[in-house]
Amino acid sequence: MNSDLLKEDSSDLLDFELKKAVLPFAEKLLCNKGQELITTGDQAHCFYFIEKGTFEVSYTTQRTPIVVALIGAGSIFGEIGFFDGMTRTRNIHAVEDAQIRIFNQQVLDAIRSHNPVVFADFMAFLLRSVCYRFRQILTDRGPLSAYAASLSTGKE
Repeated sequence: MNSDLLKEDSSDLLDFELKKAVLPFAEKLLCNKGQELITTGDQAHCFYFIEKGTFEVSYTTQRTPIVVALIGAGSIFGEIGFFDGMTRTRNIHAVEDAQIRIFNQQVLDAIRSHNPVVFADFMAFLLRSVCYRFRQILTDRGPLSAYAASLSTGKE
């Protein structure tokens, strides 16, 4: 495995080491610039880890695409739909040529069979990732709600 593909954050060495332990189990996929990876409404059978490249996350309302995020190397996405069994809620496509790893149930089962401790650590990592994302949404929601209220009342 090419270690240049992983971003090491010195404050989070455990996660870096954990990624090194689990990535070899996941299938590698090369994505071309503009390639659609996820479409709203798709069944969620897997989640992804971005090794290199950037992806745009969006949704469409009244036939207008709304970009909500750009995600890059080191990011995990699609895990919420995978774990809750619901359909995808966003469209995701490659902004540039990219390389990702695909985690499905068979991959998770292989990690668990090979090393239950690494599997438990990976599940804890994913849980922290989901919690962080929800906290970000809650933090971002406050200013947006205040702005929406100011629009409706005409007061800042």
